Amino acid sequence: MQYISGRPSLGFKAILTKSDKCQSIFPLNQKKCYFFFSARYALAAAVEALNLKPEDQLLVPSYNCGVEIDPLLHLNIKPMFYKIKKDLYPDFDDLQKKLLVM
Repeated sequence: MQYISGRPSLGFKAILTKSDKCQSIFPLNQKKCYFFFSARYALAAAVEALNLKPEDQLLVPSYNCGVEIDPLLHLNIKPMFYKIKKDLYPDFDDLQKKLLVM
């Protein structure tokens, strides 16, 4: 069983560096690094960066909490849900069918 903490595991020292001696960790040490208030905003920025247009379709897993769909709906992107198995792996047969429809 894997434990996922509800508290941030990345400290401010890794984000804010004061000198060259203190190296940030990847991906925070890249020339271009974007910070977002929440994953929802990051997803919206990713959709915009992909130049998806209104009415485009995007494959998303059917098992999600729902808030990750909000940016798609806000940008008028149509989510196409593919099935997830009980072990949380994608149902590749269903995924292949969805890809053929797109």
